[in-house]
Amino acid sequence: MTQKYDVIVVGAGPAGSMAAMKAAEGGAKTLILERYKLPRFKLCGGGVANWVVRKLNIPEYILERQYKVLSFFTPPNYERHDINLGGLGYFGVYRDAFDYALTKIALDNGAELKENKYVDHVIKQEGYVKGVTTKDGEKYEADVVIACDGALSTVAKSCGMWDAWFKSKGETWKDQMCFCVGVEVKLGEKVITERFGDSYMIFTGRDIAPMGYAWIFPKRDNVSVGLGSMAKTLEKKPTYYMNHFMKKHSVASNLLAGGEEVLMRGAWIPLRNAYKPSYDSGNIVCW
Repeated sequence: MTQKYDVIVVGAGPAGSMAAMKAAEGGAKTLILERYKLPRFKLCGGGVANWVVRKLNIPEYILERQYKVLSFFTPPNYERHDINLGGLGYFGVYRDAFDYALTKIALDNGAELKENKYVDHVIKQEGYVKGVTTKDGEKYEADVVIACDGALSTVAKSCGMWDAWFKSKGETWKDQMCFCVGVEVKLGEKVITERFGDSYMIFTGRDIAPMGYAWIFPKRDNVSVGLGSMAKTLEKKPTYYMNHFMKKHSVASNLLAGGEEVLMRGAWIPLRNAYKPSYDSGNIVCW
């Protein structure tokens, strides 16, 4: 049985939840189709501007830490350069809790959510996107499909945008992507406060992340460590760069000393301004 909506949003990340919130707020019958059961872990440093927290009334329990200072470390000597963020600064969050809070806001505004729904194709009629199908054989029709299903968007591929973005230009998708790897390191709240205070940190340098950078975002008990680079510039495996950064870097290795690695993930990130057109008849692609 085909189900009909005004708007279908594929993906319940921040872009998807906010798109669904605005659509439902405006009176559209809106459905979010999410591939996983929420909440789910998402690789991210997790820094959120204070105005976002205030505007959306993000619950305090989701705010892991407040940042008042951004600390930069640059080669060759990696001396520390602090930038005072002013006001309330930024807040550190974990994306599983933060994203789920945004999804709840969309639901409170009237959107509907279906989890564990892997969208595998779009439905096209006379050149217009009219809905989507899922891997379990269900069909959903809509006047507008908003693709918020990530860097390797199945919707973008299915509706032909992948070819327009890459193949028509003689490029591969990896030419326009950044690959990131992230590690959660357990240090404990006392050690984190002593070593990081109210700072989060950015590191640059070819030995850390060629054509990219590394980050350290302290949370309550853990520290979110990550790095990302343009995929085509990586001369070694991303895990090599991460291991070098955490174990051998003159600054980072001391900050992370004694920590327990509890989780590692990788992710593709669209980086360059190459994703045009980002809309077509009946669909929009958002990140």
